[in-house]
Amino acid sequence: MILARPGTPTETWRAHRPSDPEAAFVPATPLARGGTVSTQDQTGQRIVKVAISLVLALADRLPGRSLARRARGVMVVYHEVPESEQARFAYQLELIRAAGLPVPRAGLTGPPDGQWRIGICFDDALQSFEEIARPELDRRAMPSTVYVITDRLRDHETCTEPTHEGQAVMTRAAVGRLPELGHEIGSHTVSHPWLSQLPDDVVLGELAESRRYLEGLAGRPVTSLAFPFGDWNRRTVDLAIEAGYDQVCSVNPDLVGPGDEFVLGRIVASPSDWPIETWLKVRGCYRWVARWSHFKGRLSGYR
Repeated sequence: MILARPGTPTETWRAHRPSDPEAAFVPATPLARGGTVSTQDQTGQRIVKVAISLVLALADRLPGRSLARRARGVMVVYHEVPESEQARFAYQLELIRAAGLPVPRAGLTGPPDGQWRIGICFDDALQSFEEIARPELDRRAMPSTVYVITDRLRDHETCTEPTHEGQAVMTRAAVGRLPELGHEIGSHTVSHPWLSQLPDDVVLGELAESRRYLEGLAGRPVTSLAFPFGDWNRRTVDLAIEAGYDQVCSVNPDLVGPGDEFVLGRIVASPSDWPIETWLKVRGCYRWVARWSHFKGRLSGYR
């Protein structure tokens, strides 16, 4: 991940197309290519990732290897939180509280100081956030950021459309109330397109129009953006800067810090994760996946 702020020469930005098979919303997965992954294969991949991450967790416990002295923390990103998995999600929040200090997105950036911080965010503004996730967060006074697709919001509770990938989405009024309840609003563009495949003027419209709309809805600044599908490159980052954002989010599980980051790494989480997966993810032990993803991307020509 590149540590940089707006104004950094564009040559320093690396093109990025994620290739992490864990993240269901990145382009290089077998499912995204039209293939299939068996449950047995998925379980095997998860076990391998847990095993590698456990080795890192043990290494982090060695004298002089405190991760909180080398990084600020991690950001985890959820999508749907089904009612059937509410108890699992609630338990994951308890694991997060035990693993570090839950903070808003803005609290993640800065120099490492020995305090491990964990940010939580939700892509797509699904109704399950309003009905399931937010009440659990509020019971624990845990902040979050919700990344909103502006043309997928419902007008009022009785509307059944639009939806996002078959899932019900929040209403405009519910999204507008989030900042008052301690949850930040961020942009997930107007229509959730593959930004790297669009011309500059269309990308800028997606980024700037969604930001303006959300600011009008919430009555306060909107300064962060999550790229749809984790799809970004140097050009889309430059356009995000032009559109007025001060931070953008990928889905590569990089650590946050040291120092400020304009491109914030996030690790994909799900209520269906095993407890050991959740613990290792929020403790930063899946950071090797980001390096492996970069390596595979270079081999495939994406970076």
